[in-house]
Amino acid sequence: MSYIESPRATGGERLAAALAHASIFFFPIVLPAAIFFLYPLAFGSSPYVRSQTAQSFMFHLLVLIVSGVLGGMAAFLWHIILIGWLPAIACALAAGGLWLWAAIMEVVALLKVLQGERANLPIVGGW
Repeated sequence: MSYIESPRATGGERLAAALAHASIFFFPIVLPAAIFFLYPLAFGSSPYVRSQTAQSFMFHLLVLIVSGVLGGMAAFLWHIILIGWLPAIACALAAGGLWLWAAIMEVVALLKVLQGERANLPIVGGW
């Protein structure tokens, strides 16, 4: 029986996965990558931890890239007088809304991994 089928992840595995998902609030991208590379050195390989930290890393990276593009569009549109400020504000609000949505998704994933279940984040889940 694989870890995907069984919700029997150890306490250390759950804690490592939970830290990776909670890092959306502090050190996004950096902490999941650190756990991904350092956990096997300290505690041995764990497919559960590798899967959850890889998902968290890719999700944070994707959210950062998309919100950066939206923020860049907002800054660009703000300086174009012909278009005006309304599209710029819409892009800025979309970037903020994206981070709020990402935080909610990560909290749901955090609650799942604390119970030892596999959490699948949108777009990057299912690895």
